[in-house]
This record gives sequence, structure tokens and C-alpha cells, in this order.
Amino acid sequence: MTLAMALPTQEKGLGWRRHRTALLLLVFLVPVALAAWWTLRRIELLHRQHLQDALTAVVAVSHEGLQLWAEDKKADVASWAQSEHLRQAVVAQLEVPRTAESLKSSPPTERIRRLLLPLVRLHEYSGYVVLAPDGTAIASDLDAAIGLKTMLMLDPALVEAALRGEPQIGSPHRSMIPLRTVTGSRQEQPTQFVAAPVRGSEGSVVAVLVFRLAPERDLTRVVQLGRFGRTGETYAFNRRAQMVTSSRFEDEMRAVGLLRPGENSILNIELRDPETDLTEGGGRPGPGLTSRSR
Repeated sequence: MTLAMALPTQEKGLGWRRHRTALLLLVFLVPVALAAWWTLRRIELLHRQHLQDALTAVVAVSHEGLQLWAEDKKADVASWAQSEHLRQAVVAQLEVPRTAESLKSSPPTERIRRLLLPLVRLHEYSGYVVLAPDGTAIASDLDAAIGLKTMLMLDPALVEAALRGEPQIGSPHRSMIPLRTVTGSRQEQPTQFVAAPVRGSEGSVVAVLVFRLAPERDLTRVVQLGRFGRTGETYAFNRRAQMVTSSRFEDEMRAVGLLRPGENSILNIELRDPETDLTEGGGRPGPGLTSRSR
């Protein structure tokens, strides 16, 4: 009888010890878990703050670099526009009849070409244009541009600012005439302009000197100085949310159909949410969602 009564008592004592052990473990583990969660949360917040600070610094550096680059380009063109030899040739060209053939074959055109082509080669410009006050191209390295007002149609604000006496650099546009590239000429190639006034002997603006830039090389090179990490991407875009610098991921864009073979991302990629993961076979984005203008 005594033995029979002792067994339940021992089992009861053993069960209590187990519950007590479990309770002690719980009391120990809960603070540890909370401390671990707080630590991980703190690390995550610090990481986000560090990333935010890094991105803010990249934006600041890129913006400052762009400002310095633009001011440098404007200062260069403004200096060359003050050349007395160029001024004399431009003033003479303004007297030539405004027909394409007359402008192309005139002696002042050849003098302007001899003065400006060395600058184009030395500073890696894509070419040059000299505009009359009405916007007509009276001289250019591209014969197809002479006699036309394409600059006035492409970037009127830039031309008007230069005619007011203010050196100006514009945003990239699609060329309206074929431009020479390494692989040949093609329509709608991105181009960018930097302009400065050419003044007459009395100081008034008589023409505009314009140099063409290749944004996939010049503008992109400046912006990408702020690139960081293996997958970091720094790019510029215009008011229409179109990229105006080249992306480092153009091969991936072509793979998912956002770019055609050989096509550049400049002015062809819009910064919009496609509302699907294109890299996971989400299909081609539809109108309004696509990052590409067709």
C-alpha cells in the first residue's frame, strides 16, 4: 500500500520538475529571442540608413559633377565663339544667299570648317552647326543640315537663350537627320547640343555656334562616375521620365524586349513600373506600363 501510494507522488514530483525546467527555459529564451529580434531590427535600420546616406551622397556627387561638366562645356564654346577669325568667317557667311547649295559651296563655309573641325576632333564632339538669327543652319559638318531649321525645331529654348547672349546646354533629343556613328548612319540617334553666341564687331549677337555632343558617351560618362557596387545604377532622365543616359543593363533590356538589337536606352526607356517581373517571364509590358516608347 505504501509503495503504491509512493509511485504517483514520485511521478507528480517528476512532472513538476519538468514544468519548472520548461518554465525556466521559456523565461530564459524569451528575453534572448527579444534581444535577437531587437538586434536584427537595429541592424536592418542601420543598413537602410547607411544605404540611404550612400544614395544621397551619390546623387549629390552626380549632380555636382553634371553642373561642373555643363559649365565647363558652355565656357569652352563661349570662348571659341569669340575667335576673331571665326567671327569674320561667320559674318561673311551671313551674306551668302540662304539656299542650301550656295551655303555649302561658299568660301566662308570652308574657312569655318577649317576652324571648327580640329576642335570637334580634339574634344570628341559629334559635329558643329552655325545658326543665323532666324535659326537657319548656315554652316555645319553635315551638309544635310545646311539650309534647314532643324535646331530651332529640336531645341528652341537653347537657340533663343544663345541669341539672347547666354551660353546654353540642352537635354538630349532625337536627331532629325542621320548622324554618323561607328557602325554607320541611322535616324533618330540621340544627340545633345551646347551653344554660345557669336557677336559682331559692335557686340550684338549675329549668330549662334553649336557643338553636338553624344550623350551615350559624354553625358553618360559624367553620370556614371556616381555608380557604386556591382549592380548600382546611376542615370539621368528628362521631364517625360525618359532616360537620357545609357544604362549598364542594356543587354538585359534587350533580352526582355524593352530594346531592339543595337538600340540604346537613351530616350527609348521610360521610368515606369511595368507591373510585372519581366526577368521572370512576365511577358511584354502593355501600353502605359512599358518602359519603352514605340
